[in-house]
Amino acid sequence: GKCIPLKSKIDQAAAMPQCTTVKTVLVFQRNYGLENIEEPCSGQRSSLEWTDGRDFWVHEELKTVDDNCPPEPMNAEDPLF
Repeated sequence: GKCIPLKSKIDQAAAMPQCTTVKTVLVFQRNYGLENIEEPCSGQRSSLEWTDGRDFWVHEELKTVDDNCPPEPMNAEDPLF
């Protein structure tokens, strides 16, 4: 398969003037650290662009939430059902 640099694509889209709704980007860590990341397809080293206050590591955010998620009663016609 072809390697697609998704994070840089998201950064480009979020930087567009018409993109006013992206406030948070959750990033899955496939490699370690922000510096000297080896691109999985090219084998080249690069650094990951990071926007403080917008970009968050998923594994770090998951540490802050409770594992218990009680069910919420819903109607059968509810769009989220």
